[in-house]
Amino acid sequence: MGLPTAMSGCGTVGFVSWSPTPVPAVPFTPISGYCEHTLAIGNGRLFKYWVGFNVISLVRPQHITFQSQYDLIDDEIRWLRRAGHLRVMCHELVVDTSRLMPISAWFQITLINLVFAAAILQMAGTEHALACKRDLVRMCLALIRFCVGGLLLKMFVAPWRTLKQTGVADAQTPV
Repeated sequence: MGLPTAMSGCGTVGFVSWSPTPVPAVPFTPISGYCEHTLAIGNGRLFKYWVGFNVISLVRPQHITFQSQYDLIDDEIRWLRRAGHLRVMCHELVVDTSRLMPISAWFQITLINLVFAAAILQMAGTEHALACKRDLVRMCLALIRFCVGGLLLKMFVAPWRTLKQTGVADAQTPV
């Protein structure tokens, strides 16, 4: 039956399994470095997959130069684009380093905090409601408040901090 000698004796329990020679697994690794940049300049689909948005072929080299010059990761580039700090005007890449965006975000966060704090404090005057329902409403209001505040911070303040930390805000003039 072809069993090995150790397993051929009486009373031994075991099984033999055959496995082919191991094939080295190649994990999925994104293209990195110079090769990625050269391929992305000529290929719009790869550029969109890589960065998350599409731009015309004349702007792609400017984008890659900007990203490598300030050592920004892809996620930071996406958030700069979503926040409006990175725009394509005609055939050039424009970096808006205006402080208006984070100032307006802090104003909105303050306003939302005041509105939700007033709503939470107003719940103190409702003695006729059950305590568990009052607490549930307070927790929901606080959760919504923190979620909206975190979203505003992530969307408007964090990209500005990225510009400031990498030195883009100091090197560029506001548009």
